[in-house]
Amino acid sequence: QVIHEGKKLTVIKQFNVRKSKVTINDVGKIRNFENFTRTTNYYVISELAMVDMSTKKKQLLRSLGDDDQLDDFIKSENLDLDNDIDLSQLFAFYETLQ
Repeated sequence: QVIHEGKKLTVIKQFNVRKSKVTINDVGKIRNFENFTRTTNYYVISELAMVDMSTKKKQLLRSLGDDDQLDDFIKSENLDLDNDIDLSQLFAFYETLQ
């Protein structure tokens, strides 16, 4: 899923689902359980490379250059970095800085 597509970079979101089996020996019985775990990965694609991205604020700011303007923008717009729309807004603003 494309989160942001701009002139300088593109942000994509990838969903993964992993299935795991657990076998438990209960008193006289063997029980099998299946568990599904969903993970989400974000990637930033630029002209130079494709890089794995975290949505944690501190790590994201560090990977984007730890710009005070980005931090101020996140605070002023009250952005939730786990929200795709807010993340897209952040990257649109980031592209205006460069």
